[in-house]
Amino acid sequence: MRRIRHSVVAVFAVLALLPAETFAQAPPKSTKPQASSTLSAGLDLVEKGHCKEALPILQLANVAPGSYQAHELNAESLETQGKWDEAAAEYRLILDQNANLPGIHFRFGRLILSKPETPTTATDAKKEFEAELKIDPNNAGAEYVLGELSAQAQQWDDAIEHFSRATKLDAGFRDAILGLGSSFVSAGKFAEAIPPLEKYVKIEPGNPAGHYQLAIAYSRAGRKEDAKREAALQKETTEKIEQEKQRASDAIHKQSSGQGTEKPEPPN
Repeated sequence: MRRIRHSVVAVFAVLALLPAETFAQAPPKSTKPQASSTLSAGLDLVEKGHCKEALPILQLANVAPGSYQAHELNAESLETQGKWDEAAAEYRLILDQNANLPGIHFRFGRLILSKPETPTTATDAKKEFEAELKIDPNNAGAEYVLGELSAQAQQWDDAIEHFSRATKLDAGFRDAILGLGSSFVSAGKFAEAIPPLEKYVKIEPGNPAGHYQLAIAYSRAGRKEDAKREAALQKETTEKIEQEKQRASDAIHKQSSGQGTEKPEPPN
């Protein structure tokens, strides 16, 4: 009872900050029974002090508890708390209502990959991302994750196909560009690997992974001087990252040990 009473007080305090028109813009009230899990998720966030994140959930719990928006917000909240099974149940409820809603299969697949791994993790996630692409063929994120899953399985031709589509859908998708070049290298297609890797090191010069892959591609393509240059850049960027990590570690250690803080002046 104490938890409920404190939660209700906090909810009223949060909702009091909202203008009246905020509720008028919410989705129309659902004809389905109230989803108590949505309200519970909002109350949990309020009790943890996450009032900003709780606001949209509480609004929907009030005006449209059975809407897909309410279930989606609830699922996202549960994900942040590591409650994977409860979040999965929310996504399934959404798909039961509308199996062709864009974005939901993608989020479900992402959730599957976030959970502790099982023997069917990759297969289950792949199924969701493929379902997403049937609904939204322009989802570069789904293509990218399918590329990563194929690369992990060393299915290089499939990985190249997915990464290539991701970069066509989003020309600035840096991880997909690196994934494409790296997959070409792993497939032994060194000449094809060079253009995407050259593009990647231009936009991400501080990432040693790009220089490393490009050095391999240049070397196997017979461009020895270019390979030496990229190998040197890979070493340089790696050392720089290690130095930055060490400085950050030293700063944390210094702060935790109380060094560098001014001692209070003794009283006169």
